[in-house]
Amino acid sequence: MKYPINRLASVIVLLYTGTAAAQTPVYDLEQLQRSGFSFSIAPLIQGSSDIDGGGSYSMSSLLIRISATKPVSTRTFVGFGISYGITKYDFENPSAFNGQQPWNDIRSLNFSLPVVFRTDNNWTFVATPSIGTFQEVDADWRDSLTYGAILIGSYNFERGNRIGIGLGAFDRLDETALFPFLSVKWQLTDNLRIGNALNAGPTGPAGLQLAYRFSEKWEAAIGFSRRSFRFRLDDTGLAPGGIGTQDGRLLFLRLSTNLTPTMHLDLHAGINHDGNLILENNENTPVASADYEAVPLLALNLSGRF
Repeated sequence: MKYPINRLASVIVLLYTGTAAAQTPVYDLEQLQRSGFSFSIAPLIQGSSDIDGGGSYSMSSLLIRISATKPVSTRTFVGFGISYGITKYDFENPSAFNGQQPWNDIRSLNFSLPVVFRTDNNWTFVATPSIGTFQEVDADWRDSLTYGAILIGSYNFERGNRIGIGLGAFDRLDETALFPFLSVKWQLTDNLRIGNALNAGPTGPAGLQLAYRFSEKWEAAIGFSRRSFRFRLDDTGLAPGGIGTQDGRLLFLRLSTNLTPTMHLDLHAGINHDGNLILENNENTPVASADYEAVPLLALNLSGRF
């Protein structure tokens, strides 16, 4: 794929969180144990990526999330999260889909209810059930439900270190998704740590990142993860009432800073690779699919607490 380096600056994305669910990031379980409200705002623009067989596609998105956490005892915390995302796709002469746009605007609305329980022997257990809709704008939301849960058990060591195992289990529009993942936050040195990278939820596991803190305000990291988005289509187009899927693997660099004691900004630059687009009919039978070329990414995520 020919993709001039100077176009990298025109691509602003949140690493495929445009249709991601409102799951609590497993790299910040500590946040679930602090009472209060939090939010995040994530604009997204992805540049054009070539599709096998001819043609290309691009996308833009905005994801907004609000959550709240409250202790109900000295060891138990409960929370609530809601997110809304809108993603716009633009296809140009995609031969694999008969030269037509297989889907247009996709929206997501997701609710989650995380529960955290700490034992007196250094174990922390997290259960985050969620339910939401992933759909083309005019699709029936009752046919677009995705639901399931993230379960995590981790052991807490000194210096705030912890390591554990997580499991995601979701019903994603007539498809069962099961994935284990490592839940970890480990301080290797005073400034270097390893931890999870993204949110775990219906769109995939959390990935890992290696982070280095330069100062109280600045941190840099390198990481990887994979994402898989599955959504219901409306009653028009190539597959009326069918299902669209976008998969991809992410490699990224991150630069983060604390704008204020309660506001945080993340900037990412990376590559989405090994991706594919799949179109299924309303009987869940694939009717068309195509791989897309690796595409550079830049990302922005503004978050805060109050």
